[in-house]
Amino acid sequence: MDVEYTNGNYYLADIIEIALVAEESGHVFHSFVKIHYSVPRRVQELTNITNNIVRTIGLPFSVVMNGFIDFLCREQAQSITKPMIVAHGGYLHDFPILLVNCMKNNVDYTPLAKYTFIDSMQLMQDEGCSKPGLDALCQRLHIDSARHSAHEDAEVLKTVCNMYPSILDHPYGYTLQDILHYLNTKQPISIQNVYRLATDCLSYQELEDVLYKYVSKKTAISTKQVGKIAYSYFKDRFRFICKCT
Repeated sequence: MDVEYTNGNYYLADIIEIALVAEESGHVFHSFVKIHYSVPRRVQELTNITNNIVRTIGLPFSVVMNGFIDFLCREQAQSITKPMIVAHGGYLHDFPILLVNCMKNNVDYTPLAKYTFIDSMQLMQDEGCSKPGLDALCQRLHIDSARHSAHEDAEVLKTVCNMYPSILDHPYGYTLQDILHYLNTKQPISIQNVYRLATDCLSYQELEDVLYKYVSKKTAISTKQVGKIAYSYFKDRFRFICKCT
């Protein structure tokens, strides 16, 4: 699996592209995701995902996630291996950001509880790779690929897994609860509660003042990020209410 997103902060990250490549069948699930604001310029430059792409062929996250779950279930029904989802750097990025987007869009993520989450970057480090990033691995393994496309990166990761079968045979992986626990350590207040606070405030500055008591080092609410979070959630509060009703 691979995802492309607008921001690495666990409150601000919105997925704009997601891809899954099945290990056994090679079947692909791929979709762009519609968001309610412009794709940041730096993200457009990195991924080549433009505002036109997400607006014209992007689908609402809830629709994409339902398709994501259906794809997993269909592939698992035909598989003889244990159910797992592999992402490179997934523990810090893809997995929690996927759950964050479910929370922001009121999408049920409990069907993922049956899967084991594998971070292939951590396992490459265990293999002794000093540069375990996907770019470095492509160079090392002589894999020619376009980078920073969720579909392309998922295909590359499948190739890497084929070259390093120990990734898929590794006995250790994360559960859904493990990912949620990690996410909770980085979110001193839940996404739902930030939205609820936003509906009680008259301005994003007021929300920012309220959120300041949650500012903490090594969490997603830092002194630098609290203003952006307040502005984003205050602006988005009515959309959240509509999704929950």
